Amino acid sequence: MINDLRYAVRGLLKKPLFAVLTVVTLGLGIGANAAIFSVVNGVLLRPLPYPHPDRLMMVWIYNPRQGFDKDVAPYLTFVDWRAQNRSFEHLAAYTGASVSLTGAGDPAQLRGARVTPSLFPAMNVQPALGRWFTEQDATPGHERVVILEHALWERRFGSDRTIVGRTVQLSGRPHEVVGVMPAGFHYPDDATVWLPLAPVGPYKQIMESRGSYWLNVIGRLRAGTTMAAAQADMDTIARRLEQQYPDSNSGQGVRVTSLHDEVVGDVRRALLVLLGAVGCVLLIACVNVANLLLTRATGRQREIAIRAALGAARIRIVRQLLTESFVLSSCGAAAGLLLATWGVAALQQAAPTNIPRLASIAIDVPVLIFTLLTTLATGVVFGVAPAWQSASASQSDALKEGGRSGGEAARGRRIRHGLAVIEVALALVLLVGAGLLARSFAALARTDLGFNPHNVLALSIELPGQKYAEDSKIVQFYQQLSDRLSGLPGVRSVGVGSSVLLGRLPNSSTLSVEGRPVAGDAVNIPVPFDTVTNGYFATLGIPLTRGRLFGPEDGATAPAHVIVNEALVRRFFPTADPIGKRVTFENPQGKNVHWLTIVGVVADTRRGGVDRPVWDELYFPLPQSPDSRLTVLVRTSGDPIAMARAAQEQVWALDPGQPVASVRTLEQLVARMQANRRFTTAMLGAFALVALVLAAVGIYGVIAYSTAQRTQEIGIRVALGAARADVLRIVLTDGLRIGALGTVIGIAAAAGMTRLLSGLLFGVSSHDPVTFVVLPAGLLIVAMLASWIPARRALAVEPITALRGE
Repeated sequence: MINDLRYAVRGLLKKPLFAVLTVVTLGLGIGANAAIFSVVNGVLLRPLPYPHPDRLMMVWIYNPRQGFDKDVAPYLTFVDWRAQNRSFEHLAAYTGASVSLTGAGDPAQLRGARVTPSLFPAMNVQPALGRWFTEQDATPGHERVVILEHALWERRFGSDRTIVGRTVQLSGRPHEVVGVMPAGFHYPDDATVWLPLAPVGPYKQIMESRGSYWLNVIGRLRAGTTMAAAQADMDTIARRLEQQYPDSNSGQGVRVTSLHDEVVGDVRRALLVLLGAVGCVLLIACVNVANLLLTRATGRQREIAIRAALGAARIRIVRQLLTESFVLSSCGAAAGLLLATWGVAALQQAAPTNIPRLASIAIDVPVLIFTLLTTLATGVVFGVAPAWQSASASQSDALKEGGRSGGEAARGRRIRHGLAVIEVALALVLLVGAGLLARSFAALARTDLGFNPHNVLALSIELPGQKYAEDSKIVQFYQQLSDRLSGLPGVRSVGVGSSVLLGRLPNSSTLSVEGRPVAGDAVNIPVPFDTVTNGYFATLGIPLTRGRLFGPEDGATAPAHVIVNEALVRRFFPTADPIGKRVTFENPQGKNVHWLTIVGVVADTRRGGVDRPVWDELYFPLPQSPDSRLTVLVRTSGDPIAMARAAQEQVWALDPGQPVASVRTLEQLVARMQANRRFTTAMLGAFALVALVLAAVGIYGVIAYSTAQRTQEIGIRVALGAARADVLRIVLTDGLRIGALGTVIGIAAAAGMTRLLSGLLFGVSSHDPVTFVVLPAGLLIVAMLASWIPARRALAVEPITALRGE
């Protein structure tokens, strides 16, 4: 084996151009595979960083009648689940929270979570300092305690180990620090602070309502309990609650899913598609290298024949040639790992921030093992055919001076042509996939959002509760800020609202219409409700279709007025004029019902995403429904980001200690919403382009070599009077035959494979006729162009030169 390695290295050093071309081709394929696999491993395959992560489950409301496969839960439903289940060791609930930190450096807006005390035992992660929350911490009067993220503790408190027991100011209120979580713990949603969920302030009312759906529920299974057993247990509880509370729980079930699947989310299919795509690129690279080796083997027939004549067995020759293949694949793997290291860093920079655990991906042991296996497989794939072809060649013909076997030449030509056909087919599969995603993304871009995101700056602000405890102060702050911003040069309009883009599961509740019984299909209708100023609609460009917008008459003491969108009108008032009608989120048969009068209707928006259905929406005027956490929208006549500093200064002019959570353009927020699709489309398009280039190079190489082998034949044809057009047709026919056969096979393969893309497509069929016609036609043109250069060379052959060898 050592001698085989030495001989292989010496042989490759004698052909440096061949060796470099082969190593670069394999390095690109192996490097791309290693880079994408490192992402797949880090995001999909690596277990979650918690003890026994396979026992961590998410528990959702299952409400198929309203189109919810997985919905958040009311607090009282969570309480029932926790009390009645027999499958979970711990069951916990949480919701997102945002607080401002003051008194520890510059004011900062922190992302956090309100959690039940059972969250940390469920995750089974011990704090680095201090303790978990206790049940007493979740009771009124004891709720002002906080647990800090490790990085926040290091960054803002200098890793002070005496922090436990000290007080920090969160949203203007003192909170005692009771713990610091270990490094790397961020659950949920990259939280930096954790606060106990207690029935105080705005949480008191919704914690007492079975119609408010707002909590995520997570649980740790008891040892030995399966997910299927837990699902059966929760189904029993759901049926019991449906009988006990028919008004709120009718038609509802429970869905138990693994936490790992929820963390991975929608990126699983996209990453697996990309992994399959780079696998196709590597196969095409292997086919190209196999053709190179076949071409090289033709020139080594005499060498192989001499070795066989001196007693070398066929298996010995095959082993030598495979050793050369493995040396090439190993060098390609080394180059590929260098490329993968760079590629991983580039992916981390280019990939959307909402891909989970992206920062933790690296070239680690599993990736190295994958690369090793890929290297071995690659060496076999591109090495077996050339090795067997060389070892099977006729010794007597090869030893003759100038001798050649027509049968051997024909067989070698068939193998090379067959490999080129495979290249074309694989390239077409990638091209069709990339084409479908590109057309899907174009369809997304053409879809009307219902609002105008251009030239709009968005500032997220949350006012501290202690400083702005009175509703009038909240309203005054945002009205004064709107007036200040409206006076800035270049500002066209200013609006304020509690949300700009809607999350995957917007706030929802049961909406009732005055004088109508609550129908079964009206329970838990997803109705996002926002607090807005009148300028909100003008700034976003949402047109009024009926009635009026909010005005001075909608003050804090005025009758409760709301504006709804057209989707809500179609659901609740399909044949009636909604203006003047009254609705409520409360029990319409209850005492002192808070009725809301509809005064206006606005156009529908796709704030939840263009690939999701339009939600029913309802808007409250700011004075009647003050919210301390709002987004200020500033429409400018120029580049909105140029107004960012001036806008922040206006906030600080009103309140020097008020942090601004984020400053972004609305276009950036919309782009982030579509970032996963854009990333997948761009990556698959890049791989398809590489595959197309490799396939074109492969066709060119096959036709060029075939033409060189037929030089004498062409010379004879020309000498006998063949027209140059006939010679051109002969050569181009070979290329067209390869392209056509590869295209037919590729179309059939693509038709089957594109079903995997169906979940990633929008506005286009997985068998889109335009894609399946235009791209194969384009690939045939590329095949013809790749054959044109060898054909032109064939036309330049002089008969006397071609016949001189005879």
